Amino acid sequence: MSSPALPPRGHLGLVIVDMQNDFLAELDPPERERIIGAVAALRDRCRAAGVPVLQVMTEVDPTGEDAMPHWQGALRCVRGTRGAQAPAALGDAGLDSLETKQHYAGLASHAGHSWVQEHNLDTVIVAGIHTHACVRETALAAYRQGLRVAIARDTVASYDEDHAAASLDWLSGRAATVVEDSLSLVVESAGAPQPTHSGDPATNLGEVSQVVDAAHRARREWSAQPLSARRAALVAWADDIAAHHDELARAISAQVHKPLAMAEDEVRRSESHIRVASDLYATGRWNDRTIDDGVTVRHVPLGVVALIMPWNNPLAIPAGKIAAALMTGNTIVIKPSPLADSTTRLLVDSALRSGIPADAIGVVSGGADTARELAASPLIDGVAITGSIAAGRSIAQQCAERGIPLQAELGGNNALILADDVDIPSVVPAILHNAWAFAGQRCTAIRRVIVPESRLAEWESAVASFIDDVLHNDHALTESYARVISPSAAERIRAEVAAAEASSARLVARLAAPAHSTSGTTVAHVEPVVVVCRDAADPIVQRESFGPVLVTQPARSNAGALDVDHAMELANGVEQGLVMAVCSSDDAVIAEVRAGARVGIVSIGPGPVPVHAEAPFGGWKASGVGPPEHGEWDAQFFLRPQAEYRSL
Repeated sequence: MSSPALPPRGHLGLVIVDMQNDFLAELDPPERERIIGAVAALRDRCRAAGVPVLQVMTEVDPTGEDAMPHWQGALRCVRGTRGAQAPAALGDAGLDSLETKQHYAGLASHAGHSWVQEHNLDTVIVAGIHTHACVRETALAAYRQGLRVAIARDTVASYDEDHAAASLDWLSGRAATVVEDSLSLVVESAGAPQPTHSGDPATNLGEVSQVVDAAHRARREWSAQPLSARRAALVAWADDIAAHHDELARAISAQVHKPLAMAEDEVRRSESHIRVASDLYATGRWNDRTIDDGVTVRHVPLGVVALIMPWNNPLAIPAGKIAAALMTGNTIVIKPSPLADSTTRLLVDSALRSGIPADAIGVVSGGADTARELAASPLIDGVAITGSIAAGRSIAQQCAERGIPLQAELGGNNALILADDVDIPSVVPAILHNAWAFAGQRCTAIRRVIVPESRLAEWESAVASFIDDVLHNDHALTESYARVISPSAAERIRAEVAAAEASSARLVARLAAPAHSTSGTTVAHVEPVVVVCRDAADPIVQRESFGPVLVTQPARSNAGALDVDHAMELANGVEQGLVMAVCSSDDAVIAEVRAGARVGIVSIGPGPVPVHAEAPFGGWKASGVGPPEHGEWDAQFFLRPQAEYRSL
C-alpha cells in the first residue's frame, strides 16, 4: 500500500515526542546519543526556517494518580524530577511550545489542538521516542485530525527494534509518509517539505506500478533477442561508458563527494562489469544442454528484477547488476538512492543511447517506501539490494513472503589481523587509508585492527606519529578522509564515538577535520579516529560505523607471539562477514586465517580490496543473502535452471 504523499505546499510543524531522560535511559548509549543529536539537528533546521515546534512531554504526579495503570509502582517522568526533563542538547525546549501528557498520544489534548490551530497546520513531522508507542500514537492522533504526517527513520528510536520497525511499516501504508533521512524533509519558508535531491521519496510511489508494468511488457521481446544482439548492445554500452569517462567521474564526485581518483576508478569498474557480463555465455555453461536421452537442462531468465541500489557506488554497482540482468534476458526496474539519483540516471541514459530498449530499464525515485512498494509488486520476479542489514532484512521478509529470490549485499564490519612479523610503521599508512578512504563509506573498508597485545604500544605510537607528521600536512587527503555524505551521518558517527569513549573505548588518535570546504560549499565533516576497545561486545566493535572510525582490538600474546586463535575469534566475532585481511609473510599464519575466516573475501596485505569484475563479491553471515555478485555468479541469481523430460 502506498504512503500518502506530502502536500506540495502548506503549513508545517514539528512535533518532538518524549525526548526526556527517563525514556532515553531505556536506549543503549550509542542509540541514545544518536537520537539526541538527530532530533536536535532537525529541530534547529525547523527553527531556522520559521517552522513551529511542539515539545510533547510526559509528566505524572509523584503520587502516580494520573499515571497509566501499568506504571503504578514504577513511575517515570515524575513532575519536577530530572527524569522528566529533556537532555542538555535539547535543554532550551522553552523556546518551543509545550504539551504535557500522561498517556501515549501527543496532539491529543487541548494544548496540542490549539497549537495546530494557532499555526494553521496541515502537515506535521513527528520525531522522538519510542517509535512503537508514543511516536506511533502521536502520528495517529495527528492523522485523526486530518493532518498529513511525516516520519524520518533517523529521528525516531525505540528500545524494541522489531516492534518499532513493524510500527513504521504499518504507519507508512496508512497514516504517514515514512522516509529514511530527515534531510529529505528540508523545510523552506513556504512551510512544506521539499526534496533535497531529484526524486522526492514522498511523491513517487504512484510511478512504481507504471514502470513495473512497462518492464513486464518488455521482458518477452527482450528475452527473445538472440544472445548476439544482447551482447552487442552491452558492448556498445561499455564503449559509451568509456567515451564519457570524465563526465561520469565528475558526476560521481560532485554528487556523493567521492575523491575524483576513486570516482574515475568506479567508472573503469563500471565499464569492466558490463564487458564481463557481455561474455557470460562464452563458456557455454548457461546454454541449453542435453544431459541424457530425453533430458534437457536450460536456464530461464527470472523475468522483471527490482534493483535497490546504494549511494556510495552509484555507477559501478548498478552497472554490474543491470548488465548481468539484461544479458541473461531479464528486464529491470532500478531504484537508486535519493542521494545519488541523478548519477545513476546518467548510467541508464548511457544504456539507452547504446540501443537497449527504454522499457527494459525502468527507473523509479524514492526512499524506503518506494523500495518496499517495488518489492511488493506482483510483477517483480526477484530483488537485488545493496544496503544496510536493516534494509536487507526488511526486503528479505517481503521476498520470503512472496517466494521470490533475493540477492543482497549488506555491508561489512571488516577486520585486519596484524601478525608478529609485520613492520608496523611501514603498514600504518595503507591500513589508515584502507579504513578512512572516502571517509570509510565503503563496504570493504577495514573497521577493526586486531593487534598483538605485546605490540599494542608500538601500533599506537606509529598511528599517532603518522597522523601528526604526515596527514596533518596533507589537507586534500584529510578532507577526503573526513567528508561524509550528510550532516546526519556526521552526527551519527560522532555520537557513536562519544558513546564508546564514555563506556569502554580509549582514543588513540584523532585527525582534525577541515574547518570548512575548500570549495566554499556546505559540507559535512567528521574527525577520523583510531580507538582501542577491549570489550568485544561494545557497539563500537559490533556495529559497522560506515565512517572514518578504526577500532583496535588487542589479541592475546603467548610468550610474545600472537595467539592466532584468539585473533580469529575477535575477527569473526561480529554478525557480518564480508572481508577479513591479514598482514603477514608467514605462510602458516596466512593459512590459519584463510581456513578460519567466516567471510566471503580474504585479503592478504594492508591495502583496500581491489574488486575484480570476474571474482565473486559477497559476504557470509549477515553480510549477504543469496549468491554473490559479479561474473558468472550473477548468472546464478538472474537465471533459474529448468529441467525438461521428453517421453514422446
